[in-house]
Amino acid sequence: MNSTAPFALYIVHHPQSEHGPEITSAMLDHFGSERFRHAAGGIHLPVTFCNQPAPNSKTPLPINWAETDATAVIILVDRPMIKSDGWSEYVKTLEQQAENTGFNARTFFVTLSEEPIKPEIRTQAIRWDQWDKTLQDKIERLTKELTCNFYRMLQTILNNQQ
Repeated sequence: MNSTAPFALYIVHHPQSEHGPEITSAMLDHFGSERFRHAAGGIHLPVTFCNQPAPNSKTPLPINWAETDATAVIILVDRPMIKSDGWSEYVKTLEQQAENTGFNARTFFVTLSEEPIKPEIRTQAIRWDQWDKTLQDKIERLTKELTCNFYRMLQTILNNQQ
């Protein structure tokens, strides 16, 4: 595959999410920073926010899964996302597209609030909503957990290419 980056990160959250902006900013600072430049062959890892509806739409633009060798999508699930028109369907579409892409794409659900979400998402999600910590402590823990998950994802891709 001829791509501009070996790995891309998308962060999906509803525009009315209480903690979405702080989390996405922290993820950009961490994963899109200079420290990962050498891990990506001398280029910055692209970090894209999917939090604003596209023109004439209720949801963000679709993700181009073929743009990179590997794609991770962090989905910050909370009340505004669950209650908004079209967002549940948008997330379901992203999940199906990632699954159809195979080992090279993965969705990572982070539950920001206890809401009636699908049981399979709740059991596989990173349960931010159950952490009894300050916002900054939660962001640090989330960054560590996602880093470990991305490492495992990339290791699986490398193992399947050999």
